[in-house]
Amino acid sequence: MVTATRGHLWGLVIGGSLLVAIGFRMTGLSVARSTGAPYLAMIGLIAGVAALRGRLTDARQLRLADLIELLGLFCWVSALGGLGSYAVAAASHGFHDAALANIDSAMGFDWLATYRFFAGHSWLTAVTAPAYRTIFATPLVVIAALTMTGRAERARTFVAVFGVALCVCLFSFYFLPARSALAYHVGMAPGYMPATGLDHVAIIEALRGGAVHVVDPARIVGLITFPSFHAVCAVLFTWSGWPVARLRMPLLLVNGMMLAATPVEGTHYLIDVIAGLALAAALIGVAHRRNLPASAAARHRDRTLSPA
Repeated sequence: MVTATRGHLWGLVIGGSLLVAIGFRMTGLSVARSTGAPYLAMIGLIAGVAALRGRLTDARQLRLADLIELLGLFCWVSALGGLGSYAVAAASHGFHDAALANIDSAMGFDWLATYRFFAGHSWLTAVTAPAYRTIFATPLVVIAALTMTGRAERARTFVAVFGVALCVCLFSFYFLPARSALAYHVGMAPGYMPATGLDHVAIIEALRGGAVHVVDPARIVGLITFPSFHAVCAVLFTWSGWPVARLRMPLLLVNGMMLAATPVEGTHYLIDVIAGLALAAALIGVAHRRNLPASAAARHRDRTLSPA
């Protein structure tokens, strides 16, 4: 299976940062100064821990350093994905809701009926809305579990694949922007407002019209409809954490619930979800067919450590 080294991961993050900076430059966007300082401090902390790691010899200290570095890099990659989506939205044109809705219809999926079922059962939305938001907490748990059980290489591979998935979604977003299934089928004033909401529609239009020039990373709203990144993550989170035996059932349950909630709570077309699952499967397939360099000691540790 593919094993991402620290060099691969840092290269991905630095390269992604440069691409986002270029995208912001081309679209006339900038990052809010009020949140720029905390992010620079976070980057400084990650770089400091990364530099210190080479001097550590104690196994516990190494695992703690890996944990801090990987959590920081994951947050960095996530922030780049959010910022990048704003630059892509500013450069995009039109909406493709009709085409996506027609694909759903051809598959026999009635999104509106599904939405009405959810909206008519408050007990169901009380579960699905929080389940949809687990996308923020689950990866942190996975990274912590992997690093603290000596599987830092697996955690690095997860963050790298997560970053590549974001890149693919951003590329697709440029060609297939959409308002969302909720806006298309119900309108901008629905009786039940799902977890995602509809703020992204106004943001995309404002970015295209030049009304937004400053982006606050702390207030980024998800803009991508196709493919569903929640669907991608439901698979990637489960796959990455699978070596930790105690996490398997919780991951299946939590990510299964998140995936089931995605069409309504994420206001996604069914084809968005299917495309997200296909993308995740393709990336995992590549990860298992290609081998990046990994230290023999790291591979030996992963083989000998019993699942926690």
